[in-house]
Amino acid sequence: MRGTTYMTAGLYRLRTTGTGTAIFWCEPDESGDVAVFEREEQYRAGHKPMIRVSPQWFTDILIERIETERAS
Repeated sequence: MRGTTYMTAGLYRLRTTGTGTAIFWCEPDESGDVAVFEREEQYRAGHKPMIRVSPQWFTDILIERIETERAS
Protein backbone atom coordinates (compact mmCIF):
# COMPACT_ATOMS: atom_id res chain seq x y z
CA MET A 1 0.00 0.00 0.00
CA ARG A 2 2.84 2.39 0.64
CA GLY A 3 3.12 4.98 -2.08
CA THR A 4 -0.54 4.58 -3.08
CA THR A 5 -2.99 7.36 -2.28
CA TYR A 6 -6.70 6.72 -2.54
CA MET A 7 -8.53 9.93 -3.22
CA THR A 8 -12.08 8.60 -3.16
CA ALA A 9 -14.51 8.87 -0.28
CA GLY A 10 -14.77 5.85 1.96
CA LEU A 11 -13.77 4.01 5.08
CA TYR A 12 -10.04 3.69 5.75
CA ARG A 13 -8.00 2.06 8.49
CA LEU A 14 -5.43 4.63 9.60
CA ARG A 15 -2.55 4.66 12.06
CA THR A 16 -3.33 6.62 15.22
CA THR A 17 -1.25 7.74 18.17
CA GLY A 18 -3.62 6.36 20.81
CA THR A 19 -4.85 2.88 19.92
CA GLY A 20 -2.51 2.11 17.04
CA THR A 21 -5.18 1.89 14.31
CA ALA A 22 -8.78 2.98 13.83
CA ILE A 23 -11.33 3.18 11.03
CA PHE A 24 -12.39 6.62 9.80
CA TRP A 25 -14.54 8.10 7.02
CA CYS A 26 -12.27 10.08 4.67
CA GLU A 27 -13.29 12.53 1.94
CA PRO A 28 -11.11 14.47 -0.47
CA ASP A 29 -11.92 18.19 -0.24
CA GLU A 30 -11.82 21.08 -2.69
CA SER A 31 -8.35 22.17 -1.50
CA GLY A 32 -6.81 18.81 -2.41
CA ASP A 33 -6.46 17.71 1.22
CA VAL A 34 -8.20 14.74 2.82
CA ALA A 35 -10.85 15.44 5.48
CA VAL A 36 -11.01 12.77 8.21
CA PHE A 37 -14.26 12.13 10.12
CA GLU A 38 -15.07 9.61 12.86
CA ARG A 39 -18.14 8.42 10.91
CA GLU A 40 -19.75 8.97 7.50
CA GLU A 41 -22.85 10.40 9.23
CA GLN A 42 -20.78 13.33 10.53
CA TYR A 43 -19.71 14.18 6.99
CA ARG A 44 -23.27 13.85 5.67
CA ALA A 45 -24.61 16.11 8.47
CA GLY A 46 -22.11 18.84 7.54
CA HIS A 47 -19.91 18.57 10.64
CA LYS A 48 -16.34 19.82 10.50
CA PRO A 49 -13.74 17.06 10.07
CA MET A 50 -11.62 15.92 13.01
CA ILE A 51 -8.57 16.83 10.95
CA ARG A 52 -7.52 17.67 7.40
CA VAL A 53 -4.32 16.15 6.10
CA SER A 54 -2.28 16.47 2.94
CA PRO A 55 -2.38 13.57 0.47
CA GLN A 56 1.25 12.80 1.37
CA TRP A 57 0.50 12.63 5.11
CA PHE A 58 -2.64 10.56 4.39
CA THR A 59 -0.50 8.06 2.48
CA ASP A 60 1.91 7.87 5.43
CA ILE A 61 -0.86 6.95 7.92
CA LEU A 62 -2.90 4.77 5.53
CA ILE A 63 -3.08 1.07 6.35
CA GLU A 64 -5.93 -0.05 4.10
CA ARG A 65 -9.20 0.92 2.52
CA ILE A 66 -12.23 -0.86 3.98
CA GLU A 67 -14.51 -2.04 1.18
CA THR A 68 -18.20 -1.86 2.01
CA GLU A 69 -21.29 -2.91 0.13
CA ARG A 70 -23.54 0.04 -0.66
CA ALA A 71 -27.25 -0.56 -0.85
CA SER A 72 -28.56 0.03 -4.35
